[in-house]
Amino acid sequence: MTVLQRFESALAPRGGTPDASQRAALERLERFVRECAEYEAHRNSLASRFVRKPPPRGVYCWGGVGRGKSLLMDSTFAEIPARNKVRLHFHEFIRDAHRAMQTLRGAADPLAEAGRDIARRAHWIFLDEFRISDIADAMILHRLLASLLDTGAVLFITSNMAPDALYPDGLHRDRILPAIELLTERLDVLLVDGGVDYRSRALGRFGTWFVGDAADSRMGSVFSALTDGGAEDPVLQIEGREVRARGRTDGVAWFDFATLICSPRSYADYLDIAEHFHTVLLSGVPRLAECTPSEIKRFTWLVDILYDRHGKFVVSAAVPMEELGEGVSGAEYQRTASRLREMQVREAAH
Repeated sequence: MTVLQRFESALAPRGGTPDASQRAALERLERFVRECAEYEAHRNSLASRFVRKPPPRGVYCWGGVGRGKSLLMDSTFAEIPARNKVRLHFHEFIRDAHRAMQTLRGAADPLAEAGRDIARRAHWIFLDEFRISDIADAMILHRLLASLLDTGAVLFITSNMAPDALYPDGLHRDRILPAIELLTERLDVLLVDGGVDYRSRALGRFGTWFVGDAADSRMGSVFSALTDGGAEDPVLQIEGREVRARGRTDGVAWFDFATLICSPRSYADYLDIAEHFHTVLLSGVPRLAECTPSEIKRFTWLVDILYDRHGKFVVSAAVPMEELGEGVSGAEYQRTASRLREMQVREAAH
């Protein structure tokens, strides 16, 4: 199959076809696969002992949530004719890099050695959801990426942000600027923007608020429809902390109320979630009168942020939406209740 054929076959169950922006990216990715195949053939040939062939340029694919970046990556990854390839979420990659540095602490240049070690194990490195959230990552990124590329590794990166928009308000942002320059110089930057998010149409068919014994299974059906049955590593990095979702894929995350609301979280946590997921599923929402004031506050934060960001919100709850806030006083929740109703109407209209 080609990258285009794989991408089209994945969109077909949603009734979708690649839009203009996706087609432009697919053309570049078809060329990327051809270049990788030629390079891999050369690496495995006798001629490689006498003639050094430079590796192909990598790809940095960015755009808004729900634009199919991970699907573009998966379709490309499947067509790379090599065994020593790896697909990782960026947080997995950076976590492993920090661990490798600890192991190599006695080396003259542990960052460079960590990069070479990673490149020896995987020549084709696909990093999904690339982002910088703390200074520790920013400080090591340039030397690590430079070591990978200088060793001959080929990178395919997806991100919600353009390279020069990474870590926009971070502490000591100057530490990330060399890495940004490296990315733009040595990778082709592809923007996948505009178009239609076909997965969001599924909400119009299934609904977005479920109550009763079958609520959880119906949430599972919605998640499967939104993700075509596929899912990724459920462990997320939110504001530098690990949070386990019930499931997630590009633009869609499914959480339990106990995990997302009952644990201590900040307003910034929910901003982080809304930044990376256009659709949030939340299971096990109780009557809010049974919750603590802090839990009610966190729930209102989540709703308000998703509402403001035009996010989708799918809920399984103990009671119908109009009964959720019974016994809860205060104007703040009344605003949240109004926004929940508006979100329901918005999705029904969609």
